[in-house]
Amino acid sequence: MAKLEIACFNNNSALVAQANGADRVELCAGMEVGGTTPFLEDVQYVRDALHIKLNVMIRPRGGNFVYSAEELEQMKTDIITFKKLGVDGFVFGILNEDNTVDTVLNKELVELASPASCTFHRAFDDVPDYRAALEEVISCGFTTVLTSGCTSNVDKGLYTLKR
Repeated sequence: MAKLEIACFNNNSALVAQANGADRVELCAGMEVGGTTPFLEDVQYVRDALHIKLNVMIRPRGGNFVYSAEELEQMKTDIITFKKLGVDGFVFGILNEDNTVDTVLNKELVELASPASCTFHRAFDDVPDYRAALEEVISCGFTTVLTSGCTSNVDKGLYTLKR
């Protein structure tokens, strides 16, 4: 059975999504850069206000998906903090310099997030070989992938998504 998840970039949109039948909200900040980690206060407010599932974006900045040691530490801290609030899942993805999936760091974050589910986000659209990347993402323990079919939008990537 299909589930409807709505990406929300503020508290009000999360409430609107729930009121209009969403099964899950993905709470983010930074819409102009494709999504970043929301503020702690927003996550707390939305978690308290929603009775549907809540996933939270873990992304310290826009741009590429190759992170510094300091950014990785921030991602870990955010996961630990948001787990304590009772979020249902996390959305993130880490790539190597060559845009392949960084299986070591992703697996580390998935394990840290457990038992919450993890979605590998649109970093997937930057990988050079989506078939190999999909196997790597699965091996890391991600349960879902957020992708437009490795293109700029889902219409262009529909063929890949069907495959």
